[in-house]
Amino acid sequence: MIDETALSEKLTGNLFLIPPQEVECEFCGYSQKIPLPVKVTEVRNGLIKGAGGSVFFACANCGGPAEVAWDGAIVQVTEFSKE
Repeated sequence: MIDETALSEKLTGNLFLIPPQEVECEFCGYSQKIPLPVKVTEVRNGLIKGAGGSVFFACANCGGPAEVAWDGAIVQVTEFSKE
């Protein structure tokens, strides 16, 4: 069982990386996977909620400074393991 209170205290306000998402370069159209850094705003009911944001990345094809933006993020927590 996940102790959401303890998890919330540890995660809220911190950044986590959402696994790489396919993002298309706005200059050349090349598609590549980019991890998205999201700031945790809330942990409740098995969900980690994150704020919207944006990140610039260098396109692997043309080198252009492309940007990706998002309104928010929600990650469902099903299991944690200690390593």
